[in-house]
Amino acid sequence: MSESDNTSTHYFSLRRRDALKLVTSFLACCALPGAALSQHQITAHDSSTLASFLNAIIPADEFGPSATDLDLHYEFLIIAESYSKFREIMVSTCKWLGDLKPMPFLSLRSAQQQQLLHQLAQSDQLLPHVIFYGVARNLAYYFYYANPQTRVHLSMNEAPQPRGYPPPWT
Repeated sequence: MSESDNTSTHYFSLRRRDALKLVTSFLACCALPGAALSQHQITAHDSSTLASFLNAIIPADEFGPSATDLDLHYEFLIIAESYSKFREIMVSTCKWLGDLKPMPFLSLRSAQQQQLLHQLAQSDQLLPHVIFYGVARNLAYYFYYANPQTRVHLSMNEAPQPRGYPPPWT
């Protein structure tokens, strides 16, 4: 096999992760109603809903700040500026959360928001808002733990094992 044959074979091959991204994006876009595809501008209400949604995923506690304390919703807005399909699903989900009955997501108590997140985790994985929930949860944790402020409350001065080696940062 010549080098040019080898190159052309790799050019058309997809890694498993890339193939899954393509399939997920395709399914998510096919599931979106036509109105959501044409109206994908991010409003201030969508931004507030997104921030509240991310706070429900990562609330503040004694070990660290909440998602919006670290401005994670801005990270999502930056991604949405660059990727129109991500923006469409995000805006569609924010509008869905805003149209919940009997009250929108922003009006729900924390326990009710947690119950909704639990229902999303158990729902049909092909629904666009469920897809966005999974993506948002993964991205939120990624951005959250990449921020050094999340490690302030963790005890990092002791060795991870009682009789282990002292950590290099002491």
